[in-house]
Amino acid sequence: MSAKLKAKPTDAELLDLYALFKQASVGDVNTERPGMLDFKGKAKWDAWSAKKGLSKEDAEKAYVDLAKRLGEHGIGSSGPEKKFHFLVMLALTGKSMCFNILHSMLNFDNW
Repeated sequence: MSAKLKAKPTDAELLDLYALFKQASVGDVNTERPGMLDFKGKAKWDAWSAKKGLSKEDAEKAYVDLAKRLGEHGIGSSGPEKKFHFLVMLALTGKSMCFNILHSMLNFDNW
């Protein structure tokens, strides 16, 4: 189940969410930059690479803060949206499992 946003996040917001999730879950970029014809892959790689040196904890907090900000501007207060807000609040208290569930609910990996 994905959280439904009333407005689609901008490409910059999606890239930031992706980069923060990768930095929080993997750490510094550990792959080669995609080839010149993989525009989407390069944009995602560049966004992640720009987070180099950010601690996993700081990246996780920044991810949750951004998700919360997006939620405040576009998610309602019923059904799955309540679960989303609950997970954001748990993630803000440092619950790593909630961070991963929150990311899977937002379902930005296939973007």
